[in-house]
Amino acid sequence: MVQPSGAGSRLTNDVAAMSPGPGSTAVMNRTIVDWPRVILLTSVALALCVGTVHAKPCTDEDKEAVELVSAELDARCPCDGGYRNHGRYVRCVARNTNKLFKEYGLPSSCKRTIRRCAARSTCGKEGAVRCCFILEQACMNDPRPGDARPVGVCLEDHQSACDVNADCAPLKTKCKISRSAENCEHRGGALSGSGSCCGACGAP
Repeated sequence: MVQPSGAGSRLTNDVAAMSPGPGSTAVMNRTIVDWPRVILLTSVALALCVGTVHAKPCTDEDKEAVELVSAELDARCPCDGGYRNHGRYVRCVARNTNKLFKEYGLPSSCKRTIRRCAARSTCGKEGAVRCCFILEQACMNDPRPGDARPVGVCLEDHQSACDVNADCAPLKTKCKISRSAENCEHRGGALSGSGSCCGACGAP
């Protein structure tokens, strides 16, 4: 048998070295790229970015129209509409909001307040009530309160100087949804009927 020589010999030896021996298994690491999937995900990401950049802001004029939409929603989705649960009410509001926004030609950026107010409501929650809490202002970090030296800071903004609690901003109220009137009173709140917390108890 003729033995290979020169370059042919080296090539034969290299191939032999790469070949698995008896009882061994050859393993080749390969990275397979799913290009169609990569292209699809990239396209979706770009579409989301473009949609975010070009989203129309909610102007003051739009907000006036939103008030009309809110009034229409109260008629289409009354809070005492006998919903099975709170989620059913929220879905009713979301569905009709989409319809009305198309009718009025309003940008989707104006929907945030409507959705938030629907979520912060007693609608669809049997026995639930709006509960108003007084948020007391406080003067902090004054070593000697009452000495007429305003060296403390107000709790709310951490900037306004104060000496006693009365030096800080007026008291504010906050609306929360309680599961019952008894629960509201037990937590030290004041009953404020039913409906959305938006605009209740002097809250935004």
